[in-house]
Amino acid sequence: MSTSPAYRLVLHPDDIYFSLSEWQPIVEALQDVQFIGDPLVGQNGRRYLAGEHFLNFITFMGCSPYIAFEPPPDGSEDFCHLRFSNLYTHPEFRCASRNVFARCPRCGKRIQQWEAAITQWRENPASSVMHCDKCNAGISLYELGWRHGAGFARMFIDIYSIYPQEGIPTEPLLDLLEKACGVRWGYFYTDN
Repeated sequence: MSTSPAYRLVLHPDDIYFSLSEWQPIVEALQDVQFIGDPLVGQNGRRYLAGEHFLNFITFMGCSPYIAFEPPPDGSEDFCHLRFSNLYTHPEFRCASRNVFARCPRCGKRIQQWEAAITQWRENPASSVMHCDKCNAGISLYELGWRHGAGFARMFIDIYSIYPQEGIPTEPLLDLLEKACGVRWGYFYTDN
């Protein structure tokens, strides 16, 4: 197995409390436009190969990014495929393992103690309010500006082997997800 990080583009509803009772409406919508292809064997319908029109819905930056669409022989997850998360009963927080910065929505400056606030929130989800260490404003963790480095949601779609800022979901993809479930979607990048 490869030990390199599994970089991902993660799609999620903007409404952190929103969740469907099952993934089927979204899976069907993504299959209809061939964004996703066949399910990966032995993954209980949670992982799918990229579909024939996958590249129509992700804008890649740079001259010629290399994207592997076939599973590698070493069994690693380092190829472009999609994984549908569990459907969580409460919002989950996910972020990259490094270079994650939270910004205060009031003063716009970086907040230093965001990790401690997340730890406290995980222990007691009712404690989602913190104070900015720059302007002292009382703010919800859900309002922090993450610049596509983190996010809260009850459901996530991970698109593997997409490096941070390398691939960006197109508006037609985000519109398709909104149409399938009735809420707007956003995205961030992670490596875990």
